[in-house]
Amino acid sequence: MRLEERERLEKLEFDEVAKSAGSAALFKTEEAETFAARRSREQFERFFVPAFTVLLFLLEFVAAYLSWRWLRTVVLTPINQPFVGMG
Repeated sequence: MRLEERERLEKLEFDEVAKSAGSAALFKTEEAETFAARRSREQFERFFVPAFTVLLFLLEFVAAYLSWRWLRTVVLTPINQPFVGMG
């Protein structure tokens, strides 16, 4: 969200400079290379988000595997009063 806000502010600043510059050729471009905040956000979305997703998946997989392995060793004891638990 911080990157999107920074990109929005950069765009507003660019628009303000473009208005005051008149017909200067320097401010007639809309390419992504001119906006550092946009490049920063695109790189964040391109590399960090997928890496974090894969890491989170691996952690959840390991937790599920260890839980499954632990559940195989648990000895079930019969319940003395099963209806109390149902209540």
